[in-house]
Amino acid sequence: MLGTTLAIGVLMIVSARSAPEEPRALAILLLALGTLVGCGLWGLVVGVTLPTPIGIPAAVAAPFWWIAVTPAQSNVVVRHLAPEVVCCRIDTQVTTHYLLARGCLTLVFLVGLAALLWPAHWSRVSRTALLGGAVAVTTAAALAGVLTVRSGGTPVPLSITEPRTTRLVCVEEDGLRLCVWPEQQPSVPTLARVVRALNTWVDGGGLEPVTGVDQRDPRHGEIAARTVGASFGSVDEARLLVAAGYVAREAGCRRGLYGDRAGDERVAALALAMGVAAESLREEVLPAAVAAAETALASSRPGSFAEWFRDGVASVACSEDR
Repeated sequence: MLGTTLAIGVLMIVSARSAPEEPRALAILLLALGTLVGCGLWGLVVGVTLPTPIGIPAAVAAPFWWIAVTPAQSNVVVRHLAPEVVCCRIDTQVTTHYLLARGCLTLVFLVGLAALLWPAHWSRVSRTALLGGAVAVTTAAALAGVLTVRSGGTPVPLSITEPRTTRLVCVEEDGLRLCVWPEQQPSVPTLARVVRALNTWVDGGGLEPVTGVDQRDPRHGEIAARTVGASFGSVDEARLLVAAGYVAREAGCRRGLYGDRAGDERVAALALAMGVAAESLREEVLPAAVAAAETALASSRPGSFAEWFRDGVASVACSEDR
């Protein structure tokens, strides 16, 4: 069983084509391996202690409840009992206190199951003593948790994510400062081309150009092209992300756009100006917003686009305001 678990761990690393470089990533991998070992030990426990008609359903139902049912619960405490770590956006990471709590829970689970498979020792202890000891340990742990919560000066954080602290990779290209997450480094040339195309348009339209991209804390004149995954996707997707970052900068949004009509129209206009086809843009933005953007771009009066853009930016909704 342990050999199979280690083999699965090696396959996980090979499939990712790299070993975990960050301590949090390694901790998540170890928790996953601990879950596999725990499920195997649980199967052994029910196999040697319960009759076959009861043991087989128990061996399947309990891991299923632990892995699949607990994450779906509305109660935050119950949901955090799930063995898998379900997160994160590229700009967030798992909190240390959650990894420690998950590690303690997994360790207790593994030690308890291993103890049940050690009959040479436990056969000399009465069942009453075993039951009493289990109740005493559980009660002591619960009381310690309650006392810790009530005696602390700050509320216990129940969120499992926090802003990512990994150092960004910064590249200077054609006068642009591009700081991205390590996973996004291969997409830097595409990002640079898209930003240059945006600057060509806004320079001609009377708007302030972009001096760079910073995915964590943009400086004055820079934008954040916020993504969910590890890459910017296709060129059109990168154009849309850069357009959204530009509108967010002009609107003063620190955490991105909320997604209202005014913001969508201006993002659509910049995306169209950079070469995104209207047909494909309608799959990402409301068709009415695309139509309004096309009308604004079609105006022949000098400075009309910049005027339309600035008038709408004042009413754009930001994520931090919602």
